[in-house]
Parts: sequence; structure tokens; C-alpha cells
Amino acid sequence: MARHGNSTPRGGRSFGSVYPDIAELWHPEKNGNLTPFDVAPKSNKKFWFFCPESNCKHPHEWEALPANLAQTFEKRGSTGCPYCSHRRFCSCNSLGGLYKDIAELWDPEKNGDLTPFDVSPQSNRRIWWKCPDGPDHEWQATVASRYAGVGCPCCSKPPKQISVTNCMKTMRPDVVPYWHEELNGEVTPRDIFPGSSTKYWWKCPEGPDHVWEATPEAIGSALSSRFQGIGCPFCKGRKLSVTNRLDVLFPELSKEWHPELNGDMVPSDITSANDHRAWWICPEGPDHEWQAAIHSRTRGTGCPFCSGHQVSVTNRLSVLLPELASQWHPTKNGEDRPEDFPSKAKKRVWWKCPKGADHEWEAPIYSRAVGRGCPFCANRKGSGNTTAVSVTNRLSNIFPEIAKQWHPTKNGDSSPDDFVFGSHKKVWWLCSNDSSHEWKTKIYHRTMRNSGCPSCAKYGIDISKPTQFYVMRIENQIGIWWWKAGISVNPERRARQIQSSLESSGMLLDVVVHESIDFETGSEALEFEKLLLDNDEIRATTSEVFSGCTELFSVNPLRYTATH
Repeated sequence: MARHGNSTPRGGRSFGSVYPDIAELWHPEKNGNLTPFDVAPKSNKKFWFFCPESNCKHPHEWEALPANLAQTFEKRGSTGCPYCSHRRFCSCNSLGGLYKDIAELWDPEKNGDLTPFDVSPQSNRRIWWKCPDGPDHEWQATVASRYAGVGCPCCSKPPKQISVTNCMKTMRPDVVPYWHEELNGEVTPRDIFPGSSTKYWWKCPEGPDHVWEATPEAIGSALSSRFQGIGCPFCKGRKLSVTNRLDVLFPELSKEWHPELNGDMVPSDITSANDHRAWWICPEGPDHEWQAAIHSRTRGTGCPFCSGHQVSVTNRLSVLLPELASQWHPTKNGEDRPEDFPSKAKKRVWWKCPKGADHEWEAPIYSRAVGRGCPFCANRKGSGNTTAVSVTNRLSNIFPEIAKQWHPTKNGDSSPDDFVFGSHKKVWWLCSNDSSHEWKTKIYHRTMRNSGCPSCAKYGIDISKPTQFYVMRIENQIGIWWWKAGISVNPERRARQIQSSLESSGMLLDVVVHESIDFETGSEALEFEKLLLDNDEIRATTSEVFSGCTELFSVNPLRYTATH
């Protein structure tokens, strides 16, 4: 008998006799003429074995030392087929055999001799992978993570690895021109994600010092908005620049900067859009000093003393309108005096008319300043007073031409003699031009708003034809009280209409057409007017009622539009 292994089996102690269970795995073909009984139990020579329990399409065959198999058998009670125990892999249990879609991304160059058929799908070994969706989509990951569904980090959403396909340079080329190459050093738009939350340096072409830090995500969002530009904080007035300083953009306004009350702050230290409340001084009066936000001044808000909203030695009621101040009620206003209020104050106070012992009423100061007189003398309704119809205020006496259009049959027993000319009662009218034109509206609308027959529509506009958008000044010797804007084919005629309405309301104010612009169609003018009327920032309100009182502004709306 030939000698193999450490020695020839002695006294029947061969591998086959000592380990009969393992001997059953002896390969009948690949070991030549040798049998398990020709080998010592702890032989250190490799022999071929096979697994009879293989569930693969091919047998599990492997080389092993009998000594190792014996040791494993003594410890575990089995030989441990390396394929069944996933220590070796074949086409039936390897990544390449089971998951070809994952194996297709295996990087053959960076993984050397290792192939997808050499690893288990659950292996924790880190492998190189390559994605076909990008030339630089290469990464390392465990086989198990790929088996669990983790894909290409460059293609993931959001991406986890930078690539030529997902970098800012590729995804947002519109952002790249604002990248500051010097301050960002070696980092380029090719090195970052467009949605990165890390801050980088940017530059704006609108100013030499428009340089700031921001995230790529913020810049991209700003560019995607129609109104934000690139979100430059200098262009928006949030950071100081030579292009947005108050003294540069508004040199005349800067002259009103208070030289003492603002401390060390000067116009060159602050932007024109800043909301800081600064102190200002007006040359028109020695006590014209006030606080106001800088952005409100740059938008056109002027001196509150000159506009009559704060009291001053130059605008107090007793100085500007001494005759009116003489009608100040001596006992019903407490400690308030005419010199305590500007002529445009909205405070309601008591007045006393010298023409009647009981002519006492309450009214805003500004309403008296614009010419609103004694409601008893004018036969109008005062605060808390109900005016009876009289020969001085009834419709038939004050507006006889309108009274002639009173419908003779649809108003019952009522007549023009039964109502004051400012009544809000709705009644029926009959057009004097065409007896077929009948309509119902308030008496007040006929007399105070000059509304005529809607069928005739003498002062209406045709939305398909050219018209004008006008701006008027409503003023007196004190200054401009309101800006009035509207639409008309004849602004001058409209001004006369408003003038008449003011006079009928007892307000002695002048109406002057300041400027106008042409529109090709009335519909375009209406759209423009609506935009202005919807802007509460420039609208003005009043408790006074006259034609056009719902279309008042605190500033010239056309000038405001031109600067905003």
C-alpha cells in the first residue's frame, strides 16, 4: 500500500475508519485510486471532497486537508461545505449569479481580479462600482448595501456625491456668472451642489462693492423668482454700498438730516431703503424737527409740519386761520386750545357760530380748515343733529333742475319739497331728455355726485376708445390737501364738476388738473387705476363727502409709479 499524508494508516486507524461520516464526502474521481482508508486521519495533504446536499445546478466540490475536516467535525459535528456555508461562491449563490442587474455596475478595473462571482450578496466587503449615467459616477460601497437597494450616490435625490452631471455648473448655469472666483479659492461651481446650504462668495455686476456670502440654494431661488433678481443685498438696500447710500441717491433729502440728534450716524453710513427711524430738520420752520423711517422719506413722505399733520409755530390753527380759531368753543373743549393743533388735525372738537346762540356742533379741525362751515347756517346735518327740511336746504329750492326730473308717479305722495338735497333716500327719476329713461338712485348721488341719467351717460367712458388718466390737486392757500386721480375723456370738465361738488359741500378748495397720461383704450386705463387704488400705502381717506372723494391719494400717484 502506498504511503500518503503523515504516515500509512496503522492498525486500521485510517481517515475512513476514524471519520466514516466525513469519508462519505470523499470525491470518487478526483483523488485517483486513493480511498479514505488509504489516508491517515490527520493527514496534512489536500484531497478532493464533494457535498451530497448541494442544491445548486452543479455539485459542490472543493479541496481540503483531512486534518482540517477532522478538526471541524470534532468541534461542530459537521465538515461545513464552504459553498453551503457561504464561505465560497459559485454561479448559484454569488452576487454575479443571483443579481445580474447589480453586478452590471461592478467596476472591473478598480476591483482587480475580484469578480461579482466571488462575493455573496450579503457581503460587507467594500467594492468599487461604476454607474453608466455619468462618466465620473464611481464610488465604493459594501455589496450588502447594494443588495439592500442603495444606488448610485451621484444619481440619488438629493445627490450624495458630486458629479459632472449634478454639480451647480451643469444644473444651474445661470448662477455661475455671479460666482466670485477669487474669494472662493480653489472651490469652483463644478465642486458643489446647486442646493448646497454652505455659504460661498458671490458678486453682482450692479456695483463694484456688491460682494456677499450666500448659499447656492438661496441664489438659485432668487434667480428663479421673477422679482428678486439674484437676491443681491446691496441692490435690495439691506447692505451699504456706494450705489445705495442715502447721500448718493438722495442728496437733497440728505440735507434735511438732523446734524445733532442722530449721533454719529450720517447719510453716507446708511442705505436709502433702511427702516431706521432717523431725525430730520426742515428749513421751513425753526421747530420742524421730527423722527421718520428713512425708507418712508425716500418714498416721498415729507415734513409733517409743512403738511399740517403735526403742530408748529408755522401751521397752528390760531396762526393760519385766526378767524376760524375765533369760533373755537370756549367751554366744551376742556384744556385744548386752537394753538395746540395744526390746521389739518383730524381731532373732532366743538365749535360755536356767532350767528346763533344754539349754533354749537362737533367737527374735525381739518374739515373746518377746508371751508366746512356751520351746519345750522348751511342747513346741513351736524354731528348728532337731524336737520329738518327747510326752504334753505330742500331739493326743490337748491337743485330745481334736478327736481324737475322727479318721477311724477313712482314716488307715491313724496315730492322734491319733502327732502333735503343731501338725502340718501332712493327715489325714482324721469329723464328730461327721453321719457323712456327711468331709474332709481339716491338724491345725494344726483346732487352731490352729479350722477345723471345712466342711459344718457353724458360723462361716461367707452372702454374700447382712447381716454385719459388724470391727476388733480385739491388745495387752498395752506397747501395741497389731497391728490385726486381718475379717468375721463375731458379732465378739465371733470375738475369743474368736482369743484362744484366741493362748493356744494361747503368746502372752499380749488381743483387743478396737475397732469394726465393717454391710454389707447378705456379698459387699459381702468386696469392702471385699479392698481393705484389697491395700493393702501399711497391712498388717502376722508370723512368729507364730495364727488371723487373715494379716489384720493396722499402723494401724486403718477410720480409714485415712476419711482417704484
